[in-house]
Amino acid sequence: MSASLSFRTGRITRYPIVWQDFGSVAAMLLAIMCCLLSNAETDFHTDAPYLLLPSTTERSYCGPETNILTISLDKTNKVYFSHDSKSVQAAAIRQVAAKRGVYFTIFQQRELVKIPYLGMDVRKLPAYLSLPDYERRKITLLGIPCSEGDNQLSECITAARAEALRGFDRMPLISIRTDYRLPYARIKNLFRNLQGLHLYRYYLITHNKPYNSDQL
Repeated sequence: MSASLSFRTGRITRYPIVWQDFGSVAAMLLAIMCCLLSNAETDFHTDAPYLLLPSTTERSYCGPETNILTISLDKTNKVYFSHDSKSVQAAAIRQVAAKRGVYFTIFQQRELVKIPYLGMDVRKLPAYLSLPDYERRKITLLGIPCSEGDNQLSECITAARAEALRGFDRMPLISIRTDYRLPYARIKNLFRNLQGLHLYRYYLITHNKPYNSDQL
């Protein structure tokens, strides 16, 4: 079973497992494999911040399936950061937090690897990670600070790129998710942020179908 990520739709294409009569031993091995897969860590775009992507009818570009750094910008101009490798993501967050004298307990570090993306000031993360999951869902995320005086987004990107280079032996592909209702002037601020890091190549994730009126 394999999956391919489309940068136009942000969807995952899944290929079915073909079952054949391999006997009882093969059936047992397949059952074990399915059990392991059900517990495997996933990072599909259903785990990304909610927003309405721009629509397009252009052909999609199918890029690599791993080592993807994603920046999301919602309709209220909140910024979120994620990497498909949660170990890379967590390591980057720890580095940014350590620069501000913020450190995590063993329990908080285990929880840090589980969060799908960063959407808050790293200084608030220890208290957030100490909460049970149902309490975290009640908290409104305010996005990552990315002002000139406290640009945690740029620091996360820089740290994640260094971690990805060590783990994958190549720099990550940078993808951008923006809400189509967001004024372009605000999106330009994100592009300037990336250019300040000398990053000029990235991919915009879009939606391939028009939205229904009840989605707007």
